[in-house]
Amino acid sequence: GWSGKLWALEQGRKYVQTHYLVLVDADIILKPGLIKTILSKAKKNDIKLLSLMARLRMSSFWEILLMPAFIFFFKLIYPFRLSNSSNSKIAAAAGGCILLETEILKELGGFKSIQNALIDDCALAKKVKQSGYKTWTGLTHSVISTRRYDKLSIIREMITRTAYTQLHYSPLLLLFCTILMIIAFLIPVAAILQTQSIIMIMGLITLCIQAICYLPILRYYSLNPLYAVLLPFIGMLYLFFTLNSAYCYYFSKGICWKDRYYKN
Repeated sequence: GWSGKLWALEQGRKYVQTHYLVLVDADIILKPGLIKTILSKAKKNDIKLLSLMARLRMSSFWEILLMPAFIFFFKLIYPFRLSNSSNSKIAAAAGGCILLETEILKELGGFKSIQNALIDDCALAKKVKQSGYKTWTGLTHSVISTRRYDKLSIIREMITRTAYTQLHYSPLLLLFCTILMIIAFLIPVAAILQTQSIIMIMGLITLCIQAICYLPILRYYSLNPLYAVLLPFIGMLYLFFTLNSAYCYYFSKGICWKDRYYKN
């Protein structure tokens, strides 16, 4: 079957007659002049798929606490420098705003080529890149998301939908991710509670390095830099959501998104 909005997109694609098409979520606001800017960039750099990660809403407590980390972890999984390089197999896209050459999409077989994909934007970018074409993804303040993530349950559901999919439904990768997250976030916190000064100092240094790495995304959203201190707690929440994603996949009807259940 088809996942999410892909079937509807495929029906509309059949009637597109322009050289480019723009995919924009319904809760996205584009600032004036953006389309002209990305068109110019795509033509100048021979980019076949260009996507922009929307500026997320940062109003509620949970949005401020957890949503910058969503961007932070996304960039760790899909480093833009690699995903934008023709020499790398890593492919990424942000579904909020995508500019794509119409003929390239037709060549791929339309949206039918990714009809089962839960992370459809990255799946589309991967298809384009595997076909030998250039893709590009970046951040912008000119694409604004109005979607509300003001409840923890909403954020949990959103991450649960994609987390285990990003691990390719692999128990081995899940185990590796779990160990890595515990080493990165839990052990340093435990270390600073130790009485041995060497262990405490090492834990403190590790936490400081993490905070420094997290500061740019907080600065990007003009948020209080002290939120960087909470990164270990945030990381553990994301690990819990990831484990919940795997649990839903194996022991429930599947991964639930908008009252529909999906299994690979």
